[in-house]
Amino acid sequence: MSARENDLLLAQNQWQLTHARLKMALQDDSDETWIAQDSLTFEEAPFSLKESLQKAFEERKDFKVAEEELKFRNLTHAIKKNLLLPELNLIGMIASNGLDEEYHRSLDDVATLDFPTYFIGVTLSLPIGNYETKSRYQKSRLEKWEALYKVEKLKNEIVVDIGKKIEMLSTHKLEVKTAEKITKLLRQKKIAEEEKFNRGRSSINFVVQSQKEYLDSESQFVLSLLNYKKALLDLKRSEGELLEEILKEVL
Repeated sequence: MSARENDLLLAQNQWQLTHARLKMALQDDSDETWIAQDSLTFEEAPFSLKESLQKAFEERKDFKVAEEELKFRNLTHAIKKNLLLPELNLIGMIASNGLDEEYHRSLDDVATLDFPTYFIGVTLSLPIGNYETKSRYQKSRLEKWEALYKVEKLKNEIVVDIGKKIEMLSTHKLEVKTAEKITKLLRQKKIAEEEKFNRGRSSINFVVQSQKEYLDSESQFVLSLLNYKKALLDLKRSEGELLEEILKEVL
């Protein structure tokens, strides 16, 4: 019993430290004690590799920035490439003339387009020996491939990261289910052992042992549930979900 009392004191001290850290993190200066209102139950969250990858490619800021950079480099490269191509321009002109000997009548002829002059032509420009433009083109081409490499590299990193997070979450899900099943069975065993003791068919040693096994399994269930929640948060963070949205689902 003394050992159990000592364990209780240690647990209470740990709870107080955790409670203080949580209030400090949320900048709560009140003397109010926070008490959990919900019981610890396992609620399986739906997840899949395909959906997580799609969400990560759509929501992750670093990937979106890399894609925008690639679009910009592609546009810049296209502009630099066009500067190296021959330029063909169509030129057209129409002029109105005033041919009357009287000045004011000549102005009227101009306004009425009675004596128009038409001109149409074509100009062709060839970039010959433009080394500076060619140098800028080669530089833009290199920057384009660097941006493409960055996007593909980041995409592969996201695929690997999401895959690991999904695998870890699946493992913790199985651990939680197993721990929950064991806890329920040991709780039934504890209740049965206590009933046998009350009828004089068991000893206090068996009752204490069954209670200890149940408490240990319940602690293991809480720990596995905590690991599952952490793995779920890690997955959501890798998907690019905002902290505010995550807290709404968890708290």
